[in-house]
Amino acid sequence: MPDSDEKREAFESFDRLEQRVIRLIKLFAELKEENRKLKEQRTVGGDVSDGEVKEVLNLIKDKVKNLLNMLDEIGI
Repeated sequence: MPDSDEKREAFESFDRLEQRVIRLIKLFAELKEENRKLKEQRTVGGDVSDGEVKEVLNLIKDKVKNLLNMLDEIGI
């Protein structure tokens, strides 16, 4: 049977994991919104420059890398 220190550590570990998962969910929602805005810009206005598209794509790429790193950290 785990002692109180082990239980406390387990709860703290779970809390950290829960916070990371919440952060991942928020990051995913941000990525979806960025993607939606980019699609809207491309369909509504043809005045989006290649530089702007590349900038947004790089931002999304960086966020996806962060998302994958966080998933790796929590063992998924």
